[in-house]
Amino acid sequence: MVYGPDAFWAIQVQNASQVRPADLRALRTFHADFPECTCLLLYRGSERRRIDETWCLPVEGFLRELHPSRGLA
Repeated sequence: MVYGPDAFWAIQVQNASQVRPADLRALRTFHADFPECTCLLLYRGSERRRIDETWCLPVEGFLRELHPSRGLA
């Protein structure tokens, strides 16, 4: 989890090249308790997509674009 004045992210890292519905269970549960958070699932795949309230992002691209002064954009 990353929490600060400008961000509240729940982050799950997965060593898989595809996302299955069961992979999102923990983030869905967390989001139900904290609907204001942005849920991220980082994985080894290449597709950036949103499934329900969770962003599924390739971990390599996420880390390459990560910058402390920017949001998720």
